This record gives sequence, C-alpha cells and structure tokens, in this order.
Amino acid sequence: MKKTLLFCFLICVFDFCFSQEVLQIDPRLKVQYIEEICHDASKGKHQKELLFQFKNISNSILEFEYSFRIDYGTYCVGCASQEHIKVHTKTLSPNQVINGECFDKNSGLSAVVQVLAPGAKSELKSIALDNVKIVEK
Repeated sequence: MKKTLLFCFLICVFDFCFSQEVLQIDPRLKVQYIEEICHDASKGKHQKELLFQFKNISNSILEFEYSFRIDYGTYCVGCASQEHIKVHTKTLSPNQVINGECFDKNSGLSAVVQVLAPGAKSELKSIALDNVKIVEK
C-alpha cells in the first residue's frame, strides 16, 4: 500500500552555532544537517555550506521528493513560480543513508550559507525544505 504524505517544513537559519540539527519531517525519514566550512584551494572556493543527511529509518523502501526555498535576502532560490523550482527525488532502501558533500550543489543535499571571499555580501537568511512527498514502496 502506498502512503503519500505532504509536508512543508521551514528551517530558519539565523544562528549557525549548532554542530548538527535534526528535522522531524516523518517518522520513517530522519533528516539532519550540519554547517561545514568548505575549501577548494585549486578553484579558489571557500564557503560555508549546510550539508544534509537523509536516513531511511523504516523497514520499507522510501521514495521521496522535495525542493528548497533558499532566501539570501537580496535574492531567493526556489521562490519563483512552481515551474522554475528544482525538485529533488531520492530513493532509499531500509536503513540507507545519503550524505551531502561540499561543492555538490546539484545533488539536493547541500546549500551555500555564505561565500567566504572579500566583498561577498550574500548570506543565508532562511531555508525551507518544501513540498516533501514520501511514498512507501
């Protein structure tokens, strides 16, 4: 039997003094994130990122999708009309874990908090994990 749950969860990220945060989205899916300082000297990239971890804590295969709404104050990613929002889809086996990595912006497992470069002005004000749909297979 397929079960679909719709959730909208807003994470306000004004104070980054945490080491790890756990989001309660669904009893079958554990979502955590950490702030990491990421450096790639060969490309001259230095930035703070939120790295997400999704863990299936059920005994079933879970397929889920979600999108991000990331507000930097001066601009917002994923805040435009629905047809311009990037939807991420993941499938996790029972007890499987997937982790975000630095500079992996297309995976849907990380978000830039702040570029650590002289003159960089944009800093993350808030991030929303939106339109979460979970289907048990």
